[in-house]
Amino acid sequence: MSEANNFLNKLRMADSATKRRWLVGLSFAAALIVVFAWGQYFNSLVLPPSAVQGGVPDQGQTFTFGQTLRAGLGVIWERVLASFHNLGTMLFSPKSYPVTPASQ
Repeated sequence: MSEANNFLNKLRMADSATKRRWLVGLSFAAALIVVFAWGQYFNSLVLPPSAVQGGVPDQGQTFTFGQTLRAGLGVIWERVLASFHNLGTMLFSPKSYPVTPASQ
């Protein structure tokens, strides 16, 4: 434990550039750990049913996290393009506003 305290004390006394490098490096490492854990979580969600004990026998098709992510991004991309198409149609269509007289 004293080695960790010595390291922290040396880091406290270091210049700002050294502190910043350690901050960036440790933040990057923490982000990688979180992304890895997130990926493993999603991989566990898309495992084939036969991978789960007592599951349904494998039917020959398995989905990985990457395949599932790619398929989901494809669906989202299609919807975004359709929204832009609808917006363009609405903005560039001829404007006609029917006006009806008010009833008295």
